[in-house]
Amino acid sequence: MTLEELETIIHFDETQTPAELYTASPRVHKLLAKYGLQPYRADRDRQGKEIAWYYHLDKRAVALKPGNRLIRIGRVRTAVKSHSKAGGVAKS
Repeated sequence: MTLEELETIIHFDETQTPAELYTASPRVHKLLAKYGLQPYRADRDRQGKEIAWYYHLDKRAVALKPGNRLIRIGRVRTAVKSHSKAGGVAKS
């Protein structure tokens, strides 16, 4: 596989389902295994060798870290938010 094909994708939506992580990177797969995560599915090549892995993740575990800032994007939503006339955000 090319370096571009060794991708990792996180599917994260606003439903109550867990986030899904797909990786074709053996490095990422080994890192996740180091922290105790087990894939629920693996893709195999024609010889039967695992070449890609799928994981379910608790959305609360999903965070971005640009620079030294940690942004938790997986907080649990309990109310739908809408914009008020004053430009702020109001809970409905």
